[in-house]
Amino acid sequence: SDMGLKGLLVGRKGCDVPKNCDTTGWVEYNKMLKLYQEAKFVFIPNEADASPRVLTECLSLNIPCLINKNIIGGWKYINNKTGQFFTDENDVKENANLIMNNISNYSPRQYIINNYGPINSGKKLKTFLFNNFRNKLNVKEHNVKYVTIRKPLENF
Repeated sequence: SDMGLKGLLVGRKGCDVPKNCDTTGWVEYNKMLKLYQEAKFVFIPNEADASPRVLTECLSLNIPCLINKNIIGGWKYINNKTGQFFTDENDVKENANLIMNNISNYSPRQYIINNYGPINSGKKLKTFLFNNFRNKLNVKEHNVKYVTIRKPLENF
């Protein structure tokens, strides 16, 4: 592109794409994580998607996202620390440039940890469980900080 960026369309082999873009077929999860790490930002043009997993995965891996403002879900994760919105093909370049020109100002992983992640989500899960199943739980509420399927988190 005239921005000097190279694109990768994942999961669609053999599509018509610009010459500065590659495609892949289906990718194993561990390989996908490595591909994410090579990205400066991730472009998510989806509209009919209720919060795509790629969005929160990339934010958790500290990769800013350029996301369609009209997406059904996931928009709540985008702010000045996590990425930018675009509305259509007329403002994609402008908003991609905003990300690239301010890349060091983004801290998506820290935003996810501070606002979501296993500890904050675990506190919400604890509240839900004690509000709805208190008499079926075998622990006292004051002994529980948060609930997670993992062992207690340290240095998260």
